[in-house]
Amino acid sequence: EPASRERDATLMTGVSSPSNHIDEYYLGRRAFTLSSQLGTPYQLNHPSNTQPLSSIADAYLPNKITAIAAIGNPQRFFDDLLKQGIAGKCIGLADHATYTPAFFSAINAECILITEKDAVKCTSIQDERIWVVPMSLEIPNTLAEWLQSILQRPDPNRYTL
Repeated sequence: EPASRERDATLMTGVSSPSNHIDEYYLGRRAFTLSSQLGTPYQLNHPSNTQPLSSIADAYLPNKITAIAAIGNPQRFFDDLLKQGIAGKCIGLADHATYTPAFFSAINAECILITEKDAVKCTSIQDERIWVVPMSLEIPNTLAEWLQSILQRPDPNRYTL
């Protein structure tokens, strides 16, 4: 959404603000920062086979990893990998892009990292190089409290920021 779009609040992803800024505002509206966290990767075709990101980095860096994401903001995934020391080739695709075995076969990498959202679209692909990296977003307590305060009002449609 463009910053100029009328809104009640803004959710931001990326680096969270200092904890002493409970009420943030962006363009005169309440704003909340979501922070992301990467989980332990698992192999697409063998989900019980897990490896910490540090082990994947040790085994495949510097030139043998490719990260792929077809989500709304692929760069967030790539940035989070970089924070964990994974600095490989990155391929960002349009949100909801589909995958084929030929697509993955054309990638020159020994390890391919994808998101869980993308993994759902790859269940029929047999490629031992593909590892799924879970990602979760932490909702700040201030957002939950703000939403709860709106829902507890007699008419949630009539509120002020």
